[in-house]
Amino acid sequence: MDILLTAFRLAVRAMLAYKARSLLTMLGIIIGIGAVIVMISVGRGANARIQEQINNLGSNMLMIFPGSLKKGGVRAGHGTRLTLVVKDAQAIARECPAVSQVSYLISRNVQLVAGKANWGTRLFGTTPEYVLVRDWPLQEGQFLTAQHLKTGASVVVLGSVVAENLFQPGEPIIGRRIRIKNFPFRVIGVLAPKGRTPDGRDQDDVIYVPYTTAMRRFMGRRLPGVVYFIGVSAHSRELVPEAKREIEELLRQRHRILPDAEDDFTVRTLDEFADTAEKATGTMTLLLTAVATVSLIVG
Repeated sequence: MDILLTAFRLAVRAMLAYKARSLLTMLGIIIGIGAVIVMISVGRGANARIQEQINNLGSNMLMIFPGSLKKGGVRAGHGTRLTLVVKDAQAIARECPAVSQVSYLISRNVQLVAGKANWGTRLFGTTPEYVLVRDWPLQEGQFLTAQHLKTGASVVVLGSVVAENLFQPGEPIIGRRIRIKNFPFRVIGVLAPKGRTPDGRDQDDVIYVPYTTAMRRFMGRRLPGVVYFIGVSAHSRELVPEAKREIEELLRQRHRILPDAEDDFTVRTLDEFADTAEKATGTMTLLLTAVATVSLIVG
């Protein structure tokens, strides 16, 4: 006990004798510990934010993309080879028991005009099931219906960003007329804000029209029945792997892909995106923690 008391007194005397050095040492340790805590918190916060964005894409969702072109050993990205058609989506809805909802779409950039306002955005031609697959509520009005799809109606649903840029706050939107590439359309709904995707795309800077209308008015007859994307919702989270297996087997059969041949499509799940994001943020957190630890060691 006497030895510990003596050591404590000597330590206090040393600290008082070298006040500047003691203060700098304490400051270095405090900054190092604080840096470690902050960096770990930043990494965890980034991961939580990315996971929230992924979950915001949809409920129990699977995404099916067309294949990619391969020329001279070089492969382009998803969608460069248009291999998916409407009948593929209809077959998935009909023949895959684990699947709850199916939707599909095509897209292109367009310019909108409403009175004296105009706005450039992305147009999607899709089906009524799209908001169910994406678990996307409406801010006002209604989404596309089966009747709109059947008749190729000139109706449009706006993303919240588009609505904000075409109309003044408080101004009635539902029922208004806008022009899309000189074609008149009637606004029937405005979607609730969704925010950005993990890759930075603004989900609210979009408009939706019936798939049949988009094909007739904006795509021409070059690609009849082709779709750029098929979105699928499984009955539950537990059935997502089963839904993926069923879809892959069905599409390989429909596309007549040989057993050893490569798929001309890609099926992705939100869990795969989440795992990739978790690995990326985990690496970032580890790096930031290592840098902060150096500060602690120096202190």
